[in-house]
Amino acid sequence: MARDLESIVSDIVKGTGERRVLALDEIQEQFAAVVAAAARIASPDPARLWIWVADRVGTFGQSVLDAFYPLFATTTDPEVKFLAAVILMRFGSREALPWLLNVASTAGPFQYEATLHLGRMRVPEAHAVILSQLRSLSLSNGDAIAAMLEVWKLTGEPLPADVLARLRSADAASSVKVTLDSLGLGLPETTDP
Repeated sequence: MARDLESIVSDIVKGTGERRVLALDEIQEQFAAVVAAAARIASPDPARLWIWVADRVGTFGQSVLDAFYPLFATTTDPEVKFLAAVILMRFGSREALPWLLNVASTAGPFQYEATLHLGRMRVPEAHAVILSQLRSLSLSNGDAIAAMLEVWKLTGEPLPADVLARLRSADAASSVKVTLDSLGLGLPETTDP
């Protein structure tokens, strides 16, 4: 049986780390149930009720933006700012994009994560940052390069020749070459006539 909203919110505000996470999971489950129920009731009269459903469900996203933008704008904690920026982007706000692009372009604790998030969200402005990291990451860092290649694959663009040559070089970890091939980003080593 679902708990009442007041007790869940109390756990989010006053609870410990794990209790807060569980309460947020419970809210997410209840939200999914509300959306599913709204979709079911809209079925008999789609013209009128779908507009109502879309309008009401859309306000949930706005509530997230309203809550996280002030946090993003005022916090001095770099980790909180980073997480708030990612949440804003996931909910369609581009307010945090310049800041995230700067983080992704500047050496620091969140550079790699910012680049991956922007790539996974298919932000076109992140293409240059992804390529920059593919050009500068240590060739022995196969895991980081593989992750960058996976987000590059989402762009649908071919790798520039200089990046491909660098990643195919003898100095590159073998896992990099395997990733290139498995993602279909690399040129074949040899071609049959």
